[in-house]
Amino acid sequence: MLQFGEPGLNFSPATTAGTFTHVFDLGEFALDGNVNLDAVHYVSRTVNLPGFTLQAGDVLFSTETDENLSANNTLGVLDSEIVLFRPDTAGDYRSGTFSILLDNFGALHGGSDTTALALVEQDTVFGEVTLSAGTFLFARSGGSEENDVYRFVATGVGAGSTAGTVSVVLRGTAGQWLAALGIA
Repeated sequence: MLQFGEPGLNFSPATTAGTFTHVFDLGEFALDGNVNLDAVHYVSRTVNLPGFTLQAGDVLFSTETDENLSANNTLGVLDSEIVLFRPDTAGDYRSGTFSILLDNFGALHGGSDTTALALVEQDTVFGEVTLSAGTFLFARSGGSEENDVYRFVATGVGAGSTAGTVSVVLRGTAGQWLAALGIA
């Protein structure tokens, strides 16, 4: 993970400037030294989930393939799971603990692999729907539905405890949406 910010941070129509800084390299924790991510989300505030609280600085991710990760603990993860990395010290990603946040998530949502992930961190109105804090938005691979955006509302999280409901929030391909907006 890279961070884009100071020194020299500037956003303007003519030019954008700033500095990239290395923050977190998951490959350092992979037993084989190599990890490809499908999805990642940086938690920026405290978010309460059923029976669990995420903290600012937590990192949620999904891997492209099954992996064995080792930090303060060693954890085998499936490519369909959402994993939590909690650093020992806020902002320092050189050590921490891995845990399964959404266990075998791909089987739960009917797709093979989670390819995008966002955690709703505060109640947000989206069209006629209010997405509550703690709701997960995601995309999945496989078939004609891989361009849809899904919502997962958890009733349980953690290894052996993941449960909840999945529904479609946005259906269609980017081309369809651009055409509907008169752009394509």
